[in-house]
Amino acid sequence: MRDLILSPSDELIKNVMYDQIVSVYTDTDQEEVARVIQNYDLLAVPVLTKDKKMRGIVTFDDVMDVLEEEATEDLISFAGVPKSSAEGEELSVFKTAIKRTPWIILLIFMGMLVGGLIGVFEDTLQSVLALSVFIPMIIGTGGNVGTQALAVTVRDINLKAGSKEKIGDTVKKEFGSGLIIGLISGIILFVTLIILQTNFYLSLVVSLAIFLTICFSSVVGAMVPLILNKLNIDPAVASGPFISTIIDAIGLLIYFIIATSLLDYL
Repeated sequence: MRDLILSPSDELIKNVMYDQIVSVYTDTDQEEVARVIQNYDLLAVPVLTKDKKMRGIVTFDDVMDVLEEEATEDLISFAGVPKSSAEGEELSVFKTAIKRTPWIILLIFMGMLVGGLIGVFEDTLQSVLALSVFIPMIIGTGGNVGTQALAVTVRDINLKAGSKEKIGDTVKKEFGSGLIIGLISGIILFVTLIILQTNFYLSLVVSLAIFLTICFSSVVGAMVPLILNKLNIDPAVASGPFISTIIDAIGLLIYFIIATSLLDYL
């Protein structure tokens, strides 16, 4: 039988085929392995050593286990709970308390700062007591919007790792959606308050505050995890109470600045 002789073009095709084989290395992070299988719609991916020797495969079932584990870690981190709790490590009551205490102390001091903002604008509140009625709505709305933006950004950081343009698109998208949501919410709130025969200028103050708070909350919720990621800090820990407290302060500041500037009309 005649030996098969490869032409130069056949050699090129052969090399390209070998170069385009999708594989991972033994030291590749498990999240990256999961991302490779997801991006290429593979049922399995070979695992190679640095010298290109195959050591085994990672299957789709393995990836599902990894994704479940990572989702659990992110969910636990969103509540400000230590990572060991997500990994199933059994901690004593004392160790659990020690790991959670720093976050609680930090939030207490941040809460004091938020309370201090109210004290700064005490004269405004005393002049128009009706302003206090809308404080829970302002900070609650901002916290909800910020947490949503944060969740989307953390997800995109995990799915689009290494792609600065795509992550930048996420920030732009969150800012754009914040503008639209804020505008719609502000208009609906203003109309509702007018129907309820609320003072015109008070309705205007609350509506403007909701609009600006939603816009800023979207930006903060998207930017904070990106900054933490740059600092090599798990961005998931910025969620929940931590980012809500920051947004509470921003929302109150916006609210009272607008109210103070229109105080003569209230």
